[in-house]
Amino acid sequence: MVVSFPQELVRLIIEEVDGDTATLYSLALTCKHLHSEAIRALYRSMTLSDGTLQYKFLLRIRKDPQLCKLVQIYHSPRTTNKQRGSLWGLIRTCLPLMVNLKELSLVHVPGDPMKILPSTPKGQPAPFQLKKLRVAVLEHQNKVVQLLESQPELEHLHVLDLDSFAVISPQACPKLRILYTNVYFARLILPGRHVIELGLQFGGGFWNDVPFNFNIDDALSQDDTAHVRRLAIDRNLYRWIPDTDSERNDSERDDSNDERGGKPFQNVEVLQVTQKYIGGVAQFRHATTTFPQLRHIIFAPSTPILPEREEELYEDVPLLFTNPSKLQHVDVLWSAPNLYRRWGSDGVPEADLISLPPIFHDRLA
Repeated sequence: MVVSFPQELVRLIIEEVDGDTATLYSLALTCKHLHSEAIRALYRSMTLSDGTLQYKFLLRIRKDPQLCKLVQIYHSPRTTNKQRGSLWGLIRTCLPLMVNLKELSLVHVPGDPMKILPSTPKGQPAPFQLKKLRVAVLEHQNKVVQLLESQPELEHLHVLDLDSFAVISPQACPKLRILYTNVYFARLILPGRHVIELGLQFGGGFWNDVPFNFNIDDALSQDDTAHVRRLAIDRNLYRWIPDTDSERNDSERDDSNDERGGKPFQNVEVLQVTQKYIGGVAQFRHATTTFPQLRHIIFAPSTPILPEREEELYEDVPLLFTNPSKLQHVDVLWSAPNLYRRWGSDGVPEADLISLPPIFHDRLA
């Protein structure tokens, strides 16, 4: 009988149907032995985008605090609740009860509700210890900073709209390894932390957000970025990669940057460019000067290259290998859902498209 199965085998059965809500509910009713593992799988994660379905889930766990303790992953919904009742009030009530929460995402929050984050008084422990946090700050900057101060286990942070006036202590988030943020907050949080993957954007995502003479060397130094091996930049920051004209000013930039700890990103090995439209791949022909350890460039627009632009890419990508460097591969998103055209160091594209294994753990867009 199933009830005599070893616990490891029961967990394998549950893992096989993980995500199949109907089957898990059926297993939960089969016998006591399967019940606990099925219930644990049913309530471990809530990432549905539908606000009404989330409302029903949250109502259920609010009535049974033991279910709240099972939740390890929670993502806010993208739509509002269509039934009577306050979805955001329910989220505020349930979040502090999710004491075993490890991943929290509050990025897509329709209606911009206030006070959705639990209060974390200075010096007091948070109700949960996160490994991963993705949050849109909006009007909640102080609460976000307070939360970060109470997260010593946090390894992955995605927060794009904290401004330069945020203040965070050197002791906050000592285990941080993956960071997606803007230039201003990166300057505040990078020092003293061993971030190996960095996603960086300038501001709100419009061309006119970036001053014409913007130079990231003035914001970050090698001391700040010494541990960064994987760097993702958005469509605004790729204009910071020097072209022939800007290289004339390098001697003027070097003196000021040496005082701050050297030019940034000297150990970056993988560069990913994320934007809706790849404009002028050839402008990255000097990327290996900016990133002397660069081995791999990935162009990952939100949609694949249009067929009418393929010839342009065949002409431009080989230019990235013209300067002596350590660059080995250039990959361009070529076909949905996740197929890339790869060029080797000889500047020749491979005959077949490839599926890239996960290299970056997040995305700016």
